[in-house]
Amino acid sequence: MKSLLIIDVQNGFLNGQDKLVEDTVKLAKLFKDNNDLVIAMKHIEENENDPIYFESDGANIPDKILENVDEVIEKRYPISFKETNLDDVLKSHNIKELYITGFNMEFCILFTSISAADRGYEVTVIEDLCGTVNGEDAYEMPGLDIVDFLGTVMDWSGVMENKYLEELEFSKDL
Repeated sequence: MKSLLIIDVQNGFLNGQDKLVEDTVKLAKLFKDNNDLVIAMKHIEENENDPIYFESDGANIPDKILENVDEVIEKRYPISFKETNLDDVLKSHNIKELYITGFNMEFCILFTSISAADRGYEVTVIEDLCGTVNGEDAYEMPGLDIVDFLGTVMDWSGVMENKYLEELEFSKDL
């Protein structure tokens, strides 16, 4: 069985990335139509100055995504498995394949993907449904496309796959 893991697609990260939300909703509906599990991870921050401070609208997951989610799991670390029940939920549904989308590619997506692969899940990161709030200036690397660079590294690892939405066999109808 498959699961779609939507990591930290929260208002404080989106900054007008409507297409990412719309495409994530379409994919989540496809997973639901196939009776596959859809999980949203919600990062909780206790720092009032953080864009996803837990008491702010920035921490909220858009309703159109929530409508297509089976379970929301809160997390406090970049690794979605750390101090959460994610692994238990996946095992209880006999999940073997994990498809990952969301924010931030260089933190939560990367660390969760590695942790999932280490736990024996077959991991696919859907690059065009991943984003970051950082850019080339954050890492002092002019011209760096963080999402594409990390997607390439993950794919080259041979441990996990990096795909674009149109490359997924089951998403041809989107």
